[in-house]
Amino acid sequence: MTLEIQASSSQIQAVFNRFEKRREANQIIKKALNQTARQVAKDIVPMTRNVFTVKRSAFKNSDVKVTGATQGKLKASIKVDGEPQ
Repeated sequence: MTLEIQASSSQIQAVFNRFEKRREANQIIKKALNQTARQVAKDIVPMTRNVFTVKRSAFKNSDVKVTGATQGKLKASIKVDGEPQ
């Protein structure tokens, strides 16, 4: 399963309006997306264990991979590996 985190175009435009240089705005958006993705990846394992009955060995933190946003690609993704039990 892959989760993608993107800012909406109106949110991006609001950030661009606050900064004179596009590079500064891209840097701010990139940091926000990456922080959000890391926090979701950190929280997803315990939240899943609270909702579903999952053995610790079946779903570990190492099963969750984060691909961060860059200034050129303002999109972060979270990939969860594993087989359904």
